[in-house]
Amino acid sequence: MKRCIFLVTCYLFSSLSYAQCENDPQILGASYKIQQIDLKTGKPLAGLRGEQRLNFWRNHEQVLYEYQDQKISEKWNQLSNQQVRLVRYFDDFQRGIEYQPTEINHGQGEHNWGSKFQIIDPMFIKRLTLTKQTGHDCDLLSHYQQRLLPSNNANKETAQTVQLTWSAVYQLPTYFSIKNNGILMQWQLLKLNKNPSRVQQVIHSKQNYKLTDYSDIGDNESDPFLAKMINQGFVDHHESGFYDSQG
Repeated sequence: MKRCIFLVTCYLFSSLSYAQCENDPQILGASYKIQQIDLKTGKPLAGLRGEQRLNFWRNHEQVLYEYQDQKISEKWNQLSNQQVRLVRYFDDFQRGIEYQPTEINHGQGEHNWGSKFQIIDPMFIKRLTLTKQTGHDCDLLSHYQQRLLPSNNANKETAQTVQLTWSAVYQLPTYFSIKNNGILMQWQLLKLNKNPSRVQQVIHSKQNYKLTDYSDIGDNESDPFLAKMINQGFVDHHESGFYDSQG
């Protein structure tokens, strides 16, 4: 009974928080700076591993990740059967490759929509310890941290130290970092875009790209674009490197 009361209270609080906000958290954009820093030198790693910019766009049952430096975008859709479909866009070529749900994650499909919708898997967040909350209403932020040991506890030196600042209203991280093996990986929110027209414009801007079904690539390897993508390792059963419940 107490659990039911707690869940109802959380639901009412969540609904109230959303109602107080002028913008729909289901439709928004967010810009991030992603860095990997060598803790010994205090400097970013070389190349794209060191620093990247990501634009994230959400419109209800679809999200778009724009990797600005790589000029590659990924759109994830949740289908009516709860499966997730991927389209990978190559912006320089205005081309795209469409993956059916069973063609993702080595044929196992992708069922964790939460990790796409809010960047960080909700189950991963549950493993963290809430240390404090700051702000209020739409600006309420929850601060988490945790030292996560390997699943087998065999080598404590490989433990990950995690810090997360989370906006429950917008269901996005404003700061996220992991220290592991002498490397600090961190995401820093630079800007929120709460203009629905702008969000929809960006997502729809790729609808005129020429798409190729992943299953048809074998019959079209003479296509110069596809041949180049295969050689560069972009065409595979790729799953984006976002954190799941295991980190």
